[in-house]
Amino acid sequence: MFQGVVRSRRFRLLRLLVCCLVPLSLFVAAQWRLAAWRGTWDLAKQPPAAVFERVLGIPPPRGVKEILAAGEQPFNGEVWMRFSADNVSVVVDALRKNRLKPLTGPSERNNDWQLRPRNENDRAWSRQVGWEGLKHATKVEYYLFSPPAQSGWGGAIAVDRQRRLFFVAAVVY
Repeated sequence: MFQGVVRSRRFRLLRLLVCCLVPLSLFVAAQWRLAAWRGTWDLAKQPPAAVFERVLGIPPPRGVKEILAAGEQPFNGEVWMRFSADNVSVVVDALRKNRLKPLTGPSERNNDWQLRPRNENDRAWSRQVGWEGLKHATKVEYYLFSPPAQSGWGGAIAVDRQRRLFFVAAVVY
């Protein structure tokens, strides 16, 4: 009888460990891993050329420089990017030939709903990359790119040929 009580206590202790401490340990481990991932979510902390390639589907073409990117990509995400180019036509042609995300356009029609910051995060990210520079463009060409197979990055690109600047606003689905 005494032996049954000891076994019963051991069983309760074991059940307590399994039912409480194991899930708690898994939760703590998951939170620790999630915190480590958050550093990779901040696109401003990533190499700019890598963000360019992730969003637009090709490495930066020759002559692309001064890439600035801000935003985040947890599972869905947003990016605001600005870059300059030595030759705008070369970059536009390279983006048009992109098999995964070819550009459509140009259009002189303002796609303001896609290029306007919609919330406080958007406003902060757009300021971080100098997005207000788009307001100073005298003539802007607008292009769109869609994600392949309805999953991935898609968005709009505003091109200021006179100043050789590109402004990209995109979301990932």
